[in-house]
Amino acid sequence: MPRVATALAWALLATLLAQPATLRADDKPKEAAADAKPSADAKPDADAQQGDAKKDGDKKDSERASSDEKAKPKRKTHTVAGKKMTVEVSVDGKFVANEGVEVELRPESWSSFEVKTVVPHGATVNKGDVLIRFDDKDLEEAIDDLEIEQRLAELSLIKTEQELPRLEKTLAMALTDAQQFSERSLEDYQNYQDKERDLVVRSTDMRLKNSKQFLQYELDELEQLEKMYKADDLTEETEELILARQRATVEQAKFSVEIAEYLHDMALSTDLPRSDVDLQESLDRVKLSLERAQMAAELDLSAARYQLEQERARRAKSLEKHSKLIADRGLMEIKAPASGVVYYGECDEDGDWGDLNTLKGKLLEHEKAPTDSVLMTIVQTRPLGFVAGVGEKFRPDIAKGQPVKLQPAFEPADPLKGRVSQVDSVPDGSSEFGLEVEVASDKLPEWLMPGMSGKAKITVLEKKDALLVPKAAVHSEDDDEDARYVWLVDADDSNAKPKKQAVKVGRTKGDDVQIVDGLEEGDVISLDDEKDSEKDDEKDSDD
Repeated sequence: MPRVATALAWALLATLLAQPATLRADDKPKEAAADAKPSADAKPDADAQQGDAKKDGDKKDSERASSDEKAKPKRKTHTVAGKKMTVEVSVDGKFVANEGVEVELRPESWSSFEVKTVVPHGATVNKGDVLIRFDDKDLEEAIDDLEIEQRLAELSLIKTEQELPRLEKTLAMALTDAQQFSERSLEDYQNYQDKERDLVVRSTDMRLKNSKQFLQYELDELEQLEKMYKADDLTEETEELILARQRATVEQAKFSVEIAEYLHDMALSTDLPRSDVDLQESLDRVKLSLERAQMAAELDLSAARYQLEQERARRAKSLEKHSKLIADRGLMEIKAPASGVVYYGECDEDGDWGDLNTLKGKLLEHEKAPTDSVLMTIVQTRPLGFVAGVGEKFRPDIAKGQPVKLQPAFEPADPLKGRVSQVDSVPDGSSEFGLEVEVASDKLPEWLMPGMSGKAKITVLEKKDALLVPKAAVHSEDDDEDARYVWLVDADDSNAKPKKQAVKVGRTKGDDVQIVDGLEEGDVISLDDEKDSEKDDEKDSDD
């Protein structure tokens, strides 16, 4: 009631302000009439005036109430009712071929593929048609050169295989000879140290002694001859000859002694020490020769065996390379593995032909084609699919089997029907989830081809009796934004106090919000925020 009293007061004030002249005009005639009446009628007139004043007061109260209702703004309301609700998620993507055969150039060994002839991008081919020819001149020369190298390598390998047993025997014999020579040299050196050296010294001494003895013998004989011939006091011619011969023998003996002394000195001071050194060095050289023979028997034989294995490995690699080149010879002419339309490059997961423009510049006459790559794809243009990426925001809404409307980029075209056939559960590098759509429409425009862009509208929710209310009717608590509520009102009593009703919201579509809990069909809610009215009522109550 405080709110009604306040309204009446405001209405009365408005009425008084609107009609001041009328009230003042009415008061003057009344005053004049009162003055004209005799005093005897004063009491009845006073009673009549009191009755009129009461009627005027009731009339003014009624006017005030009516004016208050007119001054009060009319509340905007909404009646909750079930409506059909359809929620769609729209994503951009590409139309793709469901079937396609990639044409790869992955050689085993050869790396230079110069284009001779090639079919253009977009050409229609049949299975077995030649797609691309390469110049094979350099390849054929490489194969011929390699075959000659293989023949030479084969001869070298045969020689090495035959020489290995001979080398093994030769090294074994050389080792045996070195061992025997070492043993003999050691024996000779030992004999020299034990016996020969002493014999050499003694032999030298003996030769000198013999020479001196022979000289002394000849001197004694000459002396005797001279004494004998001197006693005769007569020297015959024969005796002179004998003396002369003896004197010559003595002279020769003296020279022999001189030579023997020289040789004795040389033998003891020079020859014998040199022989000691020579024999020791010779023995050392023999030891080294033995060690070298032992090493050769081990290392040279192992090296020869490794060399043989190396030649065998080189030959095996050469044969393998030859085999690869022969296989690469088959790539000089590439034929279509299936019938369809030629697309340069390969289609990625997003439906893009990323290398198309690059390959258009490379798959030209006299240009080098890239190896270890997909050069072309033979595409079956029907049936088609559609691929796109779904953002994190919409991924929980997408499920396999949901209906899809596909709109090609050419907007006048009629939309196509489809359904979700696959959606990834793990995002890619751009935080999107791969989406695949199966195109269900039987008749597709002839101009619609793989690689063309479009838009997919996925129906993620379709509810016939969803409770939808305007966004303006749903409010959040000041201390909890997630706590939502509406104001329930009485449709028959505009003066009834609104009631706060907690609700649980669902999806939003345009200006409407789905209510999943808290309201029923037929409920009437206010479209205004009744917080201000609630505060005014509380203030009037306090007054």
